Amino acid sequence: MIITDVFLRYIEFTDPYYHFIDSELYYNFSTSEKHQMCNQYISINYDYAQPFALQESNQTENHVNINSNGFRGSEIDFNNDNYKIFF
Repeated sequence: MIITDVFLRYIEFTDPYYHFIDSELYYNFSTSEKHQMCNQYISINYDYAQPFALQESNQTENHVNINSNGFRGSEIDFNNDNYKIFF
């Protein structure tokens, strides 16, 4: 897991705009919106107190949302009887 984290950090710092800007998946976004997405992703705060980097919770931007549990996306409902498995 640490090797994966180091590899992703290397990619993040060597190619901050990833190659998704030219991807057909984002054809309906303007170039400035794509750059804004990249900048917001790069500006995510991490907690380095652990042996590996964890995203800090409660970070909300236009295109990036880190919920109160530190996961990307909307809040997760832990009050029901369903099992939640995270990788």
